[in-house]
Amino acid sequence: MPLPVITNIYQVKLVWNASNIPRPATNDIYIHDLAGTTTELAVYNAVAAAMHANMWNMVNGGGTINTVVVTKLDGVSAGVVFSTGGGAVWQGGGSGEPIPQGCAVVTFRTTQRGRSGRGRVYLPWITEPNQTAGVLSASAVTACQTAWDAFATALSTATYPLVVVSGVLGVANLTQSQLVRPFLKTQRRRALR
Repeated sequence: MPLPVITNIYQVKLVWNASNIPRPATNDIYIHDLAGTTTELAVYNAVAAAMHANMWNMVNGGGTINTVVVTKLDGVSAGVVFSTGGGAVWQGGGSGEPIPQGCAVVTFRTTQRGRSGRGRVYLPWITEPNQTAGVLSASAVTACQTAWDAFATALSTATYPLVVVSGVLGVANLTQSQLVRPFLKTQRRRALR
């Protein structure tokens, strides 16, 4: 499915790689440019400035977001690729063996009901010590939640709030809250696009 066309909305694709895991993982988040005058570089800089290392505290330490692709959803712009250069805010903080298909889920909620009003990010390669019988470490979840809340607040302060995009409806709704789920989930593999 092609990307929807929505005025002043940017897709930010976080591309993960790990030396000990053969397939990359990606996370898509969406940003609303409230001023309507920004560039892909400004969006990348705002995201980079808002990042917190604890957003990835349960992800295997070998996993790194090396590349960020920012695409304006105007129907004509190509994605602009940025190299993060690594660093703690772009790297997993978990130690121990990764669970390749295991992930933690961050759910984004809006004021809209139904699937089109919810978004999510899958944190890949959760490490075995960060869970027991499928329940994620309470302290790790709390730290991760605090980091995601700070990330969302920093973006809103910078006039780039998080939104949930519905490709089916072609709309973007402002995110009202984010919730780090306390249970290990199974990530369904999809074809790379």
